[in-house]
Amino acid sequence: MREESPTALKVQRQFEMQSNSDKKEPSVNSLLVHQKKLLQMKTNKNIIKDFKAVKFMREVRDSISNDIKDMTFEEIKKYFEERRKIKLSAK
Repeated sequence: MREESPTALKVQRQFEMQSNSDKKEPSVNSLLVHQKKLLQMKTNKNIIKDFKAVKFMREVRDSISNDIKDMTFEEIKKYFEERRKIKLSAK
């Protein structure tokens, strides 16, 4: 189930209150307009131009494969634990 943003919930409550005050069933058209408004809410769009996700994923995967190809299981385990620490400290 998708979790809705607080703003979306606020708009939905306002819509429900307005519908209840009218004492009539909302039309299908008004429901569609309401859904469209929820979908058009502002989002944080940080787009990196010319970023190729699949190419990047393949490069990272190949790099990791080259790094760990001659390692034992214990060395691989240590390798990923260290990478996770670096990633967590960067946040």
